[in-house]
Amino acid sequence: MLAAYRPVKGTDWYLVAKIDRDEAFASVRALAIWISLVVFIAAASIGVTVLLLWRQQQQANQLKLQLNTSALVRQSEARYRAATESVVDAIVNADSAGNIISWNRAAARLFGHTEAEALGQPLTLLIPAPLQHRCVDGLTRLRTGGTPHVIGKTVELTARHKNGTEFPVELSLARWQTDEGVFYTGILRDIAERKRADLLLRRQKDLYNMLSQTNQMIVRCDSPEYLFENTCRVAVEQGGFRFAWIGQYEAKSNQVKPVARFGEDHGYIDKVHGSVAANEVDQRRLASDVMRSGTYIIINDFLADSTVTPWLDVAASAGVGSAGAFPIRHGDKVVGALSLYAAEPGFFSADVLSTLSEMASDITFALDNLDRSAAMAAAAQVVGASPVVVYRLVPEDGGRIEYISENVSRWGYTAAEILSGAVNYQHIVHADDMVLLSAERERHAREGHDNFTQIGRIVTATGDTLWVEVHVHIARNADGQVLCYEGTATDVSDASKSMPRWRSAMCAH
Repeated sequence: MLAAYRPVKGTDWYLVAKIDRDEAFASVRALAIWISLVVFIAAASIGVTVLLLWRQQQQANQLKLQLNTSALVRQSEARYRAATESVVDAIVNADSAGNIISWNRAAARLFGHTEAEALGQPLTLLIPAPLQHRCVDGLTRLRTGGTPHVIGKTVELTARHKNGTEFPVELSLARWQTDEGVFYTGILRDIAERKRADLLLRRQKDLYNMLSQTNQMIVRCDSPEYLFENTCRVAVEQGGFRFAWIGQYEAKSNQVKPVARFGEDHGYIDKVHGSVAANEVDQRRLASDVMRSGTYIIINDFLADSTVTPWLDVAASAGVGSAGAFPIRHGDKVVGALSLYAAEPGFFSADVLSTLSEMASDITFALDNLDRSAAMAAAAQVVGASPVVVYRLVPEDGGRIEYISENVSRWGYTAAEILSGAVNYQHIVHADDMVLLSAERERHAREGHDNFTQIGRIVTATGDTLWVEVHVHIARNADGQVLCYEGTATDVSDASKSMPRWRSAMCAH
């Protein structure tokens, strides 16, 4: 309640006015409500406006960010594409299911598939059929949380070209993840040339070992049988051939018969052996061709060669990829053929042929050397029973004995001690005859007398003096220089009574 009063002028009266509070402020409240409502509406409008403006700005910023991000993504994709297209290695991306999602030009060159042909295809497109299950099993294992076996490593695998050929590759595999899922990136490099170079290097090393072992074996060789058998063994064990055999011509059957063999040939040698018969219908066997021609023959792709068609089945079961045969000579005559069989086609390169030709020449030398050894052994037996001592004297060091026959033992010396220098020329020749005999040799050498006779004394190991008659031959080089004095010394002591006369004659001469 609100009240107000005022006195009535000239009276004791007061004028009192009163009004109810709610009634008094009703209009004010109404005005305040309207004002508040207007202010709220204004504030709300301003807030909505500001909010709309803020959202609009945010949307503009977001759009700008998206545009910038898209530009960056496009730039990044362009850089990645340029990088992958410029590298020499194949780069292949695949999703978690193993389907190809990107493919660079190097991959197209390596595998033969265009990008359009490869995209969306499974990775097994690039893998030989027998190996595809490994790729499928690996992807399944990774999807189920299994341990990766290849990721983060560099491994060598076999890949398949569009034309079906297989070739070795080096693979580096990585796994990465985005909001879209898990992906795999493989970097692949063709290592066929590197493998081929490594193979050739290992092959040449094996062949050098084979040649070395052959030469060592030849030093110990005492018969053709030993030579042939061990040549075949060394070719397989050291040279890496599947099998080897040596054949010689047998006049009775008019065929080339195996005389030595080594390695697992699955019956090939027995089923296929050459013939040198002039009227033979089939004269295409390697060994017989080599013996007829006298030169080596090579078949570097054995199973594709039409000349060996009759024996393809047995050759395939023996694992023959290439073969070569080389003539074995004894003197000037071809007496056999060394046949070598390798598992790989193209085995017989130029370097390999050079080494194998040298090996065949070493076998020929060994055969000839066996003859020489036999002849020398026979000669040694004859000389050993003979009173004639054979020697070779080189002029260096005042006269060094380079060779002397074993029957020097009749003078009390051994050939070994003389050849070692323990006993030398000066020890054997009598001191009183040394100067005269040396002067005679030098005079004959100056005058070109390459054959002459000397008589002098030698001293035995027991100190006895013997008179010997020496027949001397001078060996010279192309320039006429003396290489050595070769000759025979015969004990003529039984004729000692006439020796002064001989001696005087030699001195006068």
